[in-house]
Amino acid sequence: MAGGNGKSGGRRHPVLLWVALLAFDIGFVVILAPTATLQRFLHDQQTLTVAMTGTSAAREIDLMGARWFRDTLIRTDAISDMQRWTDPHRVSGGTPFNETVARVRGVLQARLNAVWWLFYVAFYRAAVIAVWLPYAIPVLAAALWDGWIRRRISKWRFEFSSPMRHRYASRGAGGLVLLAAMIPVLPLPIPPLVIPFALGILAVTARFWVASIQKRV
Repeated sequence: MAGGNGKSGGRRHPVLLWVALLAFDIGFVVILAPTATLQRFLHDQQTLTVAMTGTSAAREIDLMGARWFRDTLIRTDAISDMQRWTDPHRVSGGTPFNETVARVRGVLQARLNAVWWLFYVAFYRAAVIAVWLPYAIPVLAAALWDGWIRRRISKWRFEFSSPMRHRYASRGAGGLVLLAAMIPVLPLPIPPLVIPFALGILAVTARFWVASIQKRV
């Protein structure tokens, strides 16, 4: 009994680890990253995208990411409202308290500018992923269907389904999904061709996951 509890207590849920890493990444940007660094990072990512996908595809990605950013944060007045609330020039009077409030607002406004750039990078990265989805969805659907047919055939033949294979395939697919969800805010330029490569691995692991689902006779 004690050994079983120790084993379960030592496990770490991957979703919790992903949430912790995501919070650390965003917190690092909010607290420390200068706006100029994020601008340079976005420029490096765009340059890499142009080099690996071509000017036409890179332009489509730029327009898509900019449109999502505009519709989500600009047209909803989210940015303008936050800029107004943190504007240090809106504090009137020359008292020490007002001067402190103005300095705090200035710091908050600088950090918010970094957050807006992080959002722009995230939307840009999401657009890179979205460009590949029309090609990835049919491949993933075919892989799932093939896995399901393979499972039906093995069931009719009374073949053994490996729980080990199912577990590893499940963990692999889940890990790739969590990684894909974290790609938009990773603090390093990512080659766009990593996306279809990862989606291909996801299709293969999903196929094995479906094919190795435990059968009930």
